[in-house]
Amino acid sequence: MQSLSRICAIFPACRCVALFLLLATPLIVLAPISAHAPNDAPAQSAASASTVSGVAHQEQYGMLGGTRTLSMLDFMRQLSNWGTWRAHPTFGWVWQPRQLAPWWEPYLLGEWKVAQDGSLCWASIEPFGWATYHYGRWFYDSALGWNWQPGTEWAPSWVVWRYRPGIVGWAAMPPVGATAEVCELAPADANLSGANPPDFSWVFVAQADLLSSSVRSVAHDAWLPADAFNSWNKLPSATTRIAGARNVNLVQVCPILGSSPSTPRALDAIIAAQGHSTAGRPYRSVSSPSAALALQQSSSLAIYAPTITGQVPTIAAPLQLIQRATPAVRVAAAEHATRAVPATHVAPAPRVQAFTAQEASLSDYQGLAYANLMALHAGDASRPPYEGFEGSALPEWQQREMDEQAAMNARQQAVLAHRHMQATRAPSAPRAAPVPHVVP
Repeated sequence: MQSLSRICAIFPACRCVALFLLLATPLIVLAPISAHAPNDAPAQSAASASTVSGVAHQEQYGMLGGTRTLSMLDFMRQLSNWGTWRAHPTFGWVWQPRQLAPWWEPYLLGEWKVAQDGSLCWASIEPFGWATYHYGRWFYDSALGWNWQPGTEWAPSWVVWRYRPGIVGWAAMPPVGATAEVCELAPADANLSGANPPDFSWVFVAQADLLSSSVRSVAHDAWLPADAFNSWNKLPSATTRIAGARNVNLVQVCPILGSSPSTPRALDAIIAAQGHSTAGRPYRSVSSPSAALALQQSSSLAIYAPTITGQVPTIAAPLQLIQRATPAVRVAAAEHATRAVPATHVAPAPRVQAFTAQEASLSDYQGLAYANLMALHAGDASRPPYEGFEGSALPEWQQREMDEQAAMNARQQAVLAHRHMQATRAPSAPRAAPVPHVVP
């Protein structure tokens, strides 16, 4: 105190400031301690936690172009342009793409691009891909098909990797805490800390095709309803993928390497062998998905990766809070043309016609998938499934794939049947108003 008085005497103008600091210091230091014990610090709110996580990803990946934010509600509402939200008893609000065929899978239509830190970033051609392949998790429901659980943390992808010399595979990571009781999963794997994706969800390609794009571009408006029957759209196929029925064997011989967001370093040699530097293009944060699409051939990886703030609403929240109106149906004049119907004949309802068209389309697809599998089997004798394959095991190997093709067909048919059931289910009658009680 004497020292402080001496200083104030020498510098009169500082006397008030010094006195204020002397009196305020105990309050500044002691107030937090008196309000909370050291081990009772208040938990960080989900909203602030998501903000911290979002800022971290833009710093972690060295994104150029600054930071952008998007509230969780706006994030979810934007996705309602391309799909439907529903309340799930285990995963909360989940989202499913609209207008996609029963054989559709995540992380299939797009390509891997090498980023500046050597990681592989998934570049989807799908209009919702900026969100659903960089935030959140995918899971497969036996009745509903593929669904996506929203998240706030951005990453180049959220996949699990498998590899053996000559073959690389990836599959969407299931949600944290996923169990076989609530979604389709494979048995646990010692090399994977989280849930193991189902065998049928893996996308395997020849090692040389890892960085080859399955499809380079597609018009975004092609994802709107294609016709008056609300049928799914004819999507391009992933030409480099090994037949999906072979997954049942490849998951047994291709060990798990690891999972995203980091890319296993074992893939560095594959990237280099294809003439790509593991120090790829830098990320650039842009203002919208359309801006990222316009800059996809630029010297940087244009990414729409906003910081997602806030929390996912509870399932008690009304659907209207997050689900926008369905986009208007576009009528395609060239397809599903209405034929003249005799006056004495009652025309079937458009919905029934749509279901018939969808069933026929699924049958055509499954026939093509079977033909592709037979072509693969025909070539196995001259080009074994992988280097070192024991030829005597080929009959058993191929029989498993035949069985898996039948199982794949059954899964797809179950999803389509459930959609038809949901669409034709009569709305429940409004509950009658209670009769007012008359007091005598």
